Amino acid sequence: MFVTITKFEAVERLMADEYAGWSREGAEAIVEWIESVEEDTSDEIAFCPVAIRCEWSEYASVQEAAREYGWVPESHEDDWDAEAMEWLRDRTTVIEFDSKRNAGVIVAGF
Repeated sequence: MFVTITKFEAVERLMADEYAGWSREGAEAIVEWIESVEEDTSDEIAFCPVAIRCEWSEYASVQEAAREYGWVPESHEDDWDAEAMEWLRDRTTVIEFDSKRNAGVIVAGF
């Protein structure tokens, strides 16, 4: 049985998960990503905030996310964002978003 919820309701449910710590921008980005996957595949995805929290993590920067998973920079500091993003994308799904403070990323655990 499926119940259809709006984007706003999905974001609010993610924000209500006290163990996840999503930013509003991050919650909106992951809901938009889920919606785009549904549109691309014509499949409905069951929305479960706990499953999302367990599978995905939000980071303030791509370097922070990559380092969390073991990335070690190989180039000069000027190239680290691009290098870290390439490293992550070679291993998992990355959702980029802009927040009021800076750009962030959401990474599927691997």
